[in-house]
Amino acid sequence: QSEDDMNALEQTVQKSGILQAMEEMTKRAIQQSLPGDVPVQNDWKFQFRLHKPSKRDVKQSRIQATSIVCAQISGKVTTLSRQKLVQNVVNDILKDAEFHAVAKTGDVTVSAIEAHQPSGQIRCTLHVEDQMMALSNHGSSSKDFDDESMKDAANEEIDKLARWYQKTTGKSLEPSQRHITIETMTSHQSALNPKVHKLYTYYQNVIHNDPDPFSGETKSTNHKMSNGNDDDNDDNDGHGDVNGDSDMPTNPADLDWGNAPSYFKESISTMLTTYLQPLSEEQRNAALENYYSFYQFLVEAPFPFTRQQQQVQRPRCNNDMPTVSSSSNTNLDCGLYHQHYRLGDVLLAVGVVDILPSGLSSVYLFYHPTFSHELVALGKYAILKEIEYARDTLKLPYYYLGYYIESCQKMRYKAEYKPSQLLCPKYFQWVNVSEAVPKLQQSPCHVCPLVDVEEGTRKQGESGDRDNTTNSSYATVLHQLQMDIGAGINVTIDMLQPNGIEVVKPILEEFIAAAGPELSLRCILKLA
Repeated sequence: QSEDDMNALEQTVQKSGILQAMEEMTKRAIQQSLPGDVPVQNDWKFQFRLHKPSKRDVKQSRIQATSIVCAQISGKVTTLSRQKLVQNVVNDILKDAEFHAVAKTGDVTVSAIEAHQPSGQIRCTLHVEDQMMALSNHGSSSKDFDDESMKDAANEEIDKLARWYQKTTGKSLEPSQRHITIETMTSHQSALNPKVHKLYTYYQNVIHNDPDPFSGETKSTNHKMSNGNDDDNDDNDGHGDVNGDSDMPTNPADLDWGNAPSYFKESISTMLTTYLQPLSEEQRNAALENYYSFYQFLVEAPFPFTRQQQQVQRPRCNNDMPTVSSSSNTNLDCGLYHQHYRLGDVLLAVGVVDILPSGLSSVYLFYHPTFSHELVALGKYAILKEIEYARDTLKLPYYYLGYYIESCQKMRYKAEYKPSQLLCPKYFQWVNVSEAVPKLQQSPCHVCPLVDVEEGTRKQGESGDRDNTTNSSYATVLHQLQMDIGAGINVTIDMLQPNGIEVVKPILEEFIAAAGPELSLRCILKLA
C-alpha cells in the first residue's frame, strides 16, 4: 500500500470525530476514578494520539490510538497505583452510557480498548469499514494477506533502514551491513575513540537537554525526543555540567586520570588535542570539561586494572551473524566495559556494563536518538543483548538492572523483564517482582519492606547464627554503631550524656532501619 493509503486511513479517523469523543469519555472516567481531593488539571493530556499504521494495518483497515493521561498523573495519586488507575479508567469508559453510541461513528469502529498496566496507557484499536470492504473484494485469502504483509513489512523496514543510513552518512547501506554488530572492550579503550564522546554529548543534548559543548551553547534547549520506548536502560536525567565555573586545567596533560591503565595515560593527551583542535578556545574548554565529566561518570573504574586488562586487543566481529557479540573471552576480569553497537560505519550506541563475580550489571546506555526513535528502541534491544551476553558468553547467573523506583515512571520498565527479583531495603532478602511491586504500589511513599516482619526477623536471626560477627538485633546494633562526632575518636551511644542520647538515638534508629543491621555495623556515622 502507498503512503496515500496510510494518510487516507488517518484522515478518515480524524474526520470522524471519534477521537474527540473518546477524550471526553476518558476525562469523565478520570474524574470518577480520582480521589475527591485531587482536581483535574488543564495540562493533563487526555488526547488520543494516532500511531502511524504499518502496511499490514492498512490492509486490515486498522489503526492504533493511545492516551498517556493515566501514566502522566499516576505519580500525583498516592492512594491509587498506576495499574489500578488505568484499569479503573478503562472500566469506567466501557460503562459510560455514550460508549456504545460513540464506538461506531460513521465508518470508524472501536474494535478494542484495553488498559496497558505496565505503561499506564489506554490503547484503542480502530477499524475503518469502507476500506475493509474494498479489500474483501480483491478475493485474496487471509493467509495470502498475512504472507504478503510479512514480506511487505520486512521490505519496508529495510527501506527505512537504508534511508536512515543514507541520510546520516551520505553513503549507501550495503546488504552485508544490514545487521548490528556488538564489540566489547574496556571502558578506557573505548574512551580513546572520539566518536564515543561525540555520541555521548549528542545523546545528552537531545534526550536529557544538556548543553552541547561543541555548539558553544551556554544554556540547554528544549528539543527532547522520545517515542515512548527509548527510556529502557536509561536511569539518568543528564550528567556533566559544562557551564559551571571551574578551575579545571585546560591542557589535557594536566588532568588527573586516576588509576587509568598506562596505555590510556600515554595516548589520551594526544587524542584530546587532535579531537578538540578545530574548536574555538571557548568550545575547547567546554568540550574538555564535558569529556572529563564523561570520563569520571562512565570510564573511570573504582579499582585498578590488572595487567591482563592493560593488554589491549581489538576483538573481532563476525559479520556472518545478524547480531554479533564480539568478545569470545569468557574469562574477562571484573571491571567496567563498553559495548559498541554499530551499523556499518555508524556507532549507534554504547552500553556501559560492570562485569561482577556473579553477574553483569547494566550501568548506562547512550545511543543515536533518531535511530532509536525511528527504527529500533535501542534501550530495550540493549537489555536483551546484555542478558544474552551474560548468559551465553560470560556464563554468569545474574543480570542487574540497578535501582527500581516505583514513583519514577522512567524506572518502572525494569519490572517488565521477568523472572526478576527486588531486594528488600530493610531485610536484604530477594523477593519476586510479582510480589514486591504490588506492595510498593500500595505504600503511600512507594517505599516499604518487601517481606513480612516475622519472616524478615526470622531469616535475619538465622543469618546471625551463621555469622556471629553480626547480630541482627536492632537494639544490639544501636549500642554498637560507631559515630564520628568530632571528638577525635569514634564513640557509641552509651558513651554520650543523657541529653546527647536523646538527640542522637532517633537518628541512629532511622539509619539502622534504612541501611539494615548488618550494613550499619560496618559503617561509621559522621554527625555534624
